[in-house]
Amino acid sequence: MMRAVERTFRILLALGEAGGEGVRLRELARRVRLPEPTLLRFLESLVEVGAVEERGEGGYALGLLLRRLAHDAVPDLRAAAVPVMRALSERLHEDVHLATLDADSVLCLESVKSSHLLGVAIGTGSRVPIYASAMGKAILAFMGRQQRAELLRRVELKPLTPRTLHERGRLLAELAQTRRRGYALDNGELELGILCIAAPLFGPGGAVVGSISVTAPAERWSAAELERYAPVLLAEVAEVNRRLAGEGQSKVSLERG
Repeated sequence: MMRAVERTFRILLALGEAGGEGVRLRELARRVRLPEPTLLRFLESLVEVGAVEERGEGGYALGLLLRRLAHDAVPDLRAAAVPVMRALSERLHEDVHLATLDADSVLCLESVKSSHLLGVAIGTGSRVPIYASAMGKAILAFMGRQQRAELLRRVELKPLTPRTLHERGRLLAELAQTRRRGYALDNGELELGILCIAAPLFGPGGAVVGSISVTAPAERWSAAELERYAPVLLAEVAEVNRRLAGEGQSKVSLERG
């Protein structure tokens, strides 16, 4: 029984990571390490209860039931984060973003814009590569080892700027450093002249569920100046994590993965 439950969760997690486009049976079997006939039996049961739906050309994706549950969880993340984001933006006078993992990229769920005329072209609904942004690296660094390894096998590490960490070894070293210090940095990796610092958000079970970032143009900040505000960011994000974990729960260890 427990083995069947574990396999079911592996299938649902893999479909969740694949996003709305879904994934074909052969690829899904490779990701969850199950024979195709065995996987197909699980999928038929999950389709029957509405947890999974079939897509064209033999593909599968999370069903409406689970997508609704995921959508209902987003307002809770926003409700916990937005007051802190506003306080950060008012203190630092820069844009603050709330992001979460969506398939293999990062989705900006909410933005609090500063009053500066010169801002950053990232807003609610924007998607950015997970490996080339502080908001993405803060999530990637605190994933479980297996989830991170599988995601990096799927993602093509393209050099978006001369500063992008597109070599796997350098990226992994950066993620290890991110875990040690508790926050991620981006100094022109996504776009030259744009700086960003981000810290991870954790759900009640301790899994990373998103990140909060402060983004600024290099005209106003140097990387060293922005990093000096890391203690401020970590203190504010710790408050969001307490809200997400619920009253009375202990802090999540930053040494995940």
